[in-house]
Amino acid sequence: MVKISYGSLAPHNAQILTGFNLLTKGRCEISSKADLSLPSCIVVADFGNKKIAYDTSDGYFGAGAICTDKRYEFLSERIETIYKRDYTSHVCSSELLFRGGVKPLGPNYFCYDDRIKKMYYPGIRLIKKEIQDMLHLACNEDWKNFEVLQEKGCYSCDVLFLTRLWNPHASEVENQQIAEDRERVNIMRIAIIRELRRKYGKRAICALSDDEYSRKVAPELINTEYTKKQNYLKIMKSARIVVSSLGLHKSNGWKMGEYMAAGRAIVMEKPYYEIPFAAKNKNWIEYSTYEECVCEIDELLQNERKRQGLIRENREYYFKHLRPNKLIEDTLALEKIQV
Repeated sequence: MVKISYGSLAPHNAQILTGFNLLTKGRCEISSKADLSLPSCIVVADFGNKKIAYDTSDGYFGAGAICTDKRYEFLSERIETIYKRDYTSHVCSSELLFRGGVKPLGPNYFCYDDRIKKMYYPGIRLIKKEIQDMLHLACNEDWKNFEVLQEKGCYSCDVLFLTRLWNPHASEVENQQIAEDRERVNIMRIAIIRELRRKYGKRAICALSDDEYSRKVAPELINTEYTKKQNYLKIMKSARIVVSSLGLHKSNGWKMGEYMAAGRAIVMEKPYYEIPFAAKNKNWIEYSTYEECVCEIDELLQNERKRQGLIRENREYYFKHLRPNKLIEDTLALEKIQV
């Protein structure tokens, strides 16, 4: 039996925990408490004769990331291979720490099954399921809720981009580099929303979620109704085109994983990190500036064959590589491990 430990119940780790639970049909042993000797965004799978780890942190230089957390050196004494979200071979030599190296992991997003949901929302077990369903309580991120099994041909909007800003002056910002990284993310997101609203008007649903910093710098772009998770999922799963921008530390944002799970036509900012088994112009259309973003959307709206091709490829990608159990299955196949 595989034994699963984790550094924390960060939302980043839920996809991995869910994947193992689905793949083993509930037969994996998952620790009830976090292992504080591990970085927060690490999940370790112990197969008895081999241990492999999953790194779900943003990029390489964020809190708890592979280049900044000294616990990786300790981890390398116990782990053979590590699978990293936001992987690139050009950043650091951490591969040398692990016998099996560091390998790319697919897109990350917050999702869970019933077992993992109870770990993240421990109070949920005290509430009757009928009431949970009625209140949509802690059920939006159920892994099945992201899936679109068949296109209905009825669209919520032509273009969707719902996102958030990051306060560059927040207390957790440790240095100027992190502050500048947040500014970069914010500038691109604000510019895209403004241009898409100007260009497409009501045909575009584009907004920021509500927080103190967004109210200070771009209050006119906030929409609290669309950015509620329940409403976002409904709109996203029936949008003609969805837009993704890079996240903190140049990470592939969670929107990318959510969009691929729903099999959408994606226009995304040029990725800095690898997405295994996927490619530009096959799974997404790429942009580097907000002007390019609008141009690519324009072209895609006029090319239904190309748009449908993206939808078809991303739906296939999800069922082959990104569904939580398939994400784990791919890594175990590379390690020649059967469960």
